[in-house]
Amino acid sequence: MKKAVFAVLASVGLLVSASNAMAASDSGQATANVITPISIANTSDLSFGNGLPGDTLVITQAGVGSGTVLSDKGTHSAAGFDVNGGNAQTYNITHDGPVAMTGTAGSASATLDCPSAGTLDGTGADSFACGGSVDLTGTGPGDLSGTFNVTVEYP
Repeated sequence: MKKAVFAVLASVGLLVSASNAMAASDSGQATANVITPISIANTSDLSFGNGLPGDTLVITQAGVGSGTVLSDKGTHSAAGFDVNGGNAQTYNITHDGPVAMTGTAGSASATLDCPSAGTLDGTGADSFACGGSVDLTGTGPGDLSGTFNVTVEYP
């Protein structure tokens, strides 16, 4: 009888130790890096300068103006934007468009030319410019203006 009880206890012991050998555990660590939120500020507006009806005015991202009719384009500039956020972070740039321009000259549609991405420097700062073009066909003498939105976001 002692042998039978011992055999049963030995079998139970083997089962318990076998189930312990089939499981193992360890721990891991959870981390997060919280970066500075990204922001954008307009520093200068897109100005196409002077043009004649039928002219197409173009402003590059560098602010260089050109047109097809008038040689003196007047004051023109690319739109400038400052971006701030996390140090050395990349970001994407999007914009709405085309820009509906209206005023005493009638109406026209401007297209935008902005970079698609940028990288913040080691202090979390960057800047970029948007140029564009506007076709003045169908306009008369007067002024035109319109508003556009530029969005920056981390990828």
